[in-house]
Formats: sequence, structure tokens, C-alpha cells
Amino acid sequence: MPESMERSVLDVQDLHKSWGAVHALAGFDLAVASGEICGLMGHNGAGKTTFARVCAGLERPDRGRVVIDGIDLATAP
Repeated sequence: MPESMERSVLDVQDLHKSWGAVHALAGFDLAVASGEICGLMGHNGAGKTTFARVCAGLERPDRGRVVIDGIDLATAP
């Protein structure tokens, strides 16, 4: 298998984020391989913006892991 197909450029594992009693993300998992195109769709309040904010480093998840191009956001500056 080519190297570009083996490595995920985005790897999300068991992502959780709550705002008080509202669970915006609950156990969200996603793996996007290099060269792959991925879309995010959902109803209002489904957690799309929260997911984007966590990936951008604007919000910290309550639990879980986000790795972008091999960099774990929990340890990134």
C-alpha cells in the first residue's frame, strides 16, 4: 500500500465536548487519509462548529484525542 494511503492526516479518537448539560460531541471518531476528501454534515447543533473549533485549537476537548499531520493537539503549543 502506498505511504500516502497508510497515514492519516487527521485522526480523531473518542472526542467529547460539553457545554454544561449539552453534549456537543460524544465519542466522535474520524480518520482522514492523505489525499482523501471528507465533508462534515449535520443538523443545527450537531457539533460541526465545535469540532472545527477543537481542530483549530480554539477549544479544548473534555476528553479524546485530535492528531493533525502527526501532531497531537493536546501537546501542541
